[in-house]
Amino acid sequence: MPIYEYSCRGCGKHFSLLQSIHVGPGETSCPECLSLDLRKIPSSFSSSSVGDPWSGGPADAATSSAQSSGGSCCGGGCCGM
Repeated sequence: MPIYEYSCRGCGKHFSLLQSIHVGPGETSCPECLSLDLRKIPSSFSSSSVGDPWSGGPADAATSSAQSSGGSCCGGGCCGM
């Protein structure tokens, strides 16, 4: 489930919620004043590039070059050619 960030137009509180993508407008209320008049704030994506295999950083580059060096089906090792 994604984390959504909101700003309450009633009291000005900013907050984040872990919610299903199926939650529609008017189904979320402010935890401070219970207002339904909320503005969804675009979230920023962050990642770490050091040693994180999902980020495309240095550790990922070393892994992908080692995996693409042949010997698998993609490298012709099992195609019987």
